[in-house]
Amino acid sequence: MALSTPFREEYKNSGCFETVASGEGIAKLARRLLNEQPGYSGELRNILFEKITSHDVFNAYKQKDALAEEVIEYCIRFWGMAVANLVSLFNPEKIILGGGVFGPAIVFLPQIKAEAEKWAQPISIGQVTIEASGLGGDAGIYGAGFLALKNSNLSIIQ
Repeated sequence: MALSTPFREEYKNSGCFETVASGEGIAKLARRLLNEQPGYSGELRNILFEKITSHDVFNAYKQKDALAEEVIEYCIRFWGMAVANLVSLFNPEKIILGGGVFGPAIVFLPQIKAEAEKWAQPISIGQVTIEASGLGGDAGIYGAGFLALKNSNLSIIQ
């Protein structure tokens, strides 16, 4: 999903949205900001630079770390714009957010909805609900398992 201009070379590998708002994107953004803020001495500075993960950023956010707050606020804007685009294009009744990032990011649903309200078609955004997936971070595993069973000669036991 394209959410920012101008096009940057880093978008080539995974697209604009994933570059910023995925698990790896969150970690990359945190590392970029660490490079840009040499005076920063918070939680994330204590982690080996190459080993910083989105999990570390979410934990630092809980500790009110300024850099982590900057990363998460940036991601909330992207998540909100993504939701707004989906709402404006498809006019769904419900948007379900899940996957590894939305285990810890689910607490930001109100902020994501507020951001989406800025961008989305106004009537549609008023009619949609945004919810967390019941599968949480395991959605990908269930999907992969389903596809494997669907494309094999095995029958799915119900």
